[in-house]
Amino acid sequence: MNMPFAIKQLLISNLNHSTYSAHAYRGKSLAYPLAQARLGALSICRHALEHTLQVHPLRLMVCVALSHPSRQGPLIHHLGHNPKATNLKAPTADSKTEDVLMRAYFDNLNYRLEKEFIFRRTGKFGCKPYHALTMNVGNYHTLVIFAFNRSEYRKLGRATSHPRYLQTQIRNAWADTIGLNHFQFDSLKAWADVGEQWEVNMKHEDKQSEVNAMHYQLSWLAHRSLGGNPVIYWRY
Repeated sequence: MNMPFAIKQLLISNLNHSTYSAHAYRGKSLAYPLAQARLGALSICRHALEHTLQVHPLRLMVCVALSHPSRQGPLIHHLGHNPKATNLKAPTADSKTEDVLMRAYFDNLNYRLEKEFIFRRTGKFGCKPYHALTMNVGNYHTLVIFAFNRSEYRKLGRATSHPRYLQTQIRNAWADTIGLNHFQFDSLKAWADVGEQWEVNMKHEDKQSEVNAMHYQLSWLAHRSLGGNPVIYWRY
C-alpha cells in the first residue's frame, strides 16, 4: 500500500503530551492547518474520543491500515466469518448503512480474542473490548482506530505470530475475514499494518495534555488528502 502521509502519521506514535497550540479546532489541537481538515470528520473524532474516555478513562489506542480486494467485487459475498464469540460484544456503527466488511472483521476479532487471547490471562475481562473509528480510503483500503480498555488490554505486544499478543489477533482476524493464510504471519503486514500504540490516562494530574495529544493524533483521520468518505464511530 502506497500510503498517504496522513496514514503514515496515524501509524506512528506521536503523543508527547506537550501543548499543541499552532493549530486548533474548537479548542482542541490539530496536526495541521484547519483549512486542510474536513470539519465533519473532525467533529466525529472529537465526539468519539470524549465518549470513549467517559466510558473508561484509561485507553490503549492503535491505528490499523487494512488492505483488501475491491469492495465492489465478490469480496463482500464471500467473507470469512466466525461469529462464535459468546461473551464479547461487537460495537455498533453510528451509521445508517451497515459496513458488512467491518462487521465481519469485528466478529472475527472477538472470536479470536475470546479463543486465543483472554483465556491465557488470569484477570477479569469485560464483554465490551473496544470502541473503534473506521474510514474507507478508496475501494481497496480501510482505516480502523481501535480504543481498547487498557485496564484489560495493556499492550499490543511484539509483531510475532504468538497468540498471546494483541496485535497477532488483530492481524489474524483480518486474515480470517478476507481469506488469507495467517500462518504466514510476516506477509500479513501488507494486508494489515498495525501501528504503534497510543496511551491515554485521564487519571493523570495534567488531563488536558492527554486530551491534546490524543486529539492531535486523531486529527490525521480528518485530513482532506484521505478523500471524502465518512468517518464511522463504532460504539456500545
